[in-house]
Amino acid sequence: MKSVLLIRDPETKEEISAWTKFDDYSRKVKQGNTSGKGGTDAEDKYSVLYQNLARMGLVQSIKKKYR
Repeated sequence: MKSVLLIRDPETKEEISAWTKFDDYSRKVKQGNTSGKGGTDAEDKYSVLYQNLARMGLVQSIKKKYR
């Protein structure tokens, strides 16, 4: 899995919180510490958190087929 590059650093408390949550789930997915049906819960949450970061302008948006 490639590391996520920030377009800009988080500045507000909301952005910092979103980045922290994403970073936690990113580690879980990388380490394979996922729960539920074959890890889909953590992977789904990871995807949603990444989309939130993209909406905030912190990371580059990617097409759904590449997620």
